[in-house]
Amino acid sequence: MNTRKNAPLALVTGASRGIGKAIAEALAEAGYHLILTCSHTLPDLQEVAACLEEKYGITCTAMAADASEPAAIKKVFASLDHLDVLVNNAGIRRDGRAEIARRKNSPGLIFYS
Repeated sequence: MNTRKNAPLALVTGASRGIGKAIAEALAEAGYHLILTCSHTLPDLQEVAACLEEKYGITCTAMAADASEPAAIKKVFASLDHLDVLVNNAGIRRDGRAEIARRKNSPGLIFYS
């Protein structure tokens, strides 16, 4: 990832809409350069990234990365030279994969109905 090491860098998962998009905008407004990820809505995320770059003069990279896939997350982190803030905002899926991820990664820490 081509970022300035002295510039603050934040990674926001699930940033193509909703809470993730709002958090990304708040971080951009605060001067953070951003890495934004999503699992299925890359064109939307690329539009968000372009708007944030134009509006706030920051560097913003959009990447497709399914947070439930360890290999995808490893690829994102391997591309970073540093990271100051991580916002893990990946959304809940309706295909049952959220339940699989919950059982695998954080039993007892996530509650949803």
